[in-house]
Amino acid sequence: MSSIDRSQLLTKRIIIGLRYYDFEKQNLLQQKLLYGVVVKVMEEDGIVVELAPKSEPFTLPSDISSWHPAPSGSFVVDELDDDVVDPDYLVRWDIVRGEQSNDKGEHEWWQWQAISEAPTIDVETSQ
Repeated sequence: MSSIDRSQLLTKRIIIGLRYYDFEKQNLLQQKLLYGVVVKVMEEDGIVVELAPKSEPFTLPSDISSWHPAPSGSFVVDELDDDVVDPDYLVRWDIVRGEQSNDKGEHEWWQWQAISEAPTIDVETSQ
């Protein structure tokens, strides 16, 4: 259970780690690292993050068990020109394809699974 209070998330800067898997989580399809600021927090409808650099809204599930305070440091996010320095939280989700296959043109379902274990971060120190 997370000790984070949902009411304190507004305006927080977060790094989001997403891993996409095929049906039954057999193979990793893609990984993404995103950065943004929380702009709306809804109890049931999700947490809206404004993603940098394009200020695009992105909605995460309301479950905050995957939210962890971020350690001090600098994080590299591919789409950004500069590193993200000292974000407030690290958030991680696995997203698993809900069906082995579907007919062309049909909606595809994905299941979001919170990663509740705190991430381990390797820190480089300069000598």
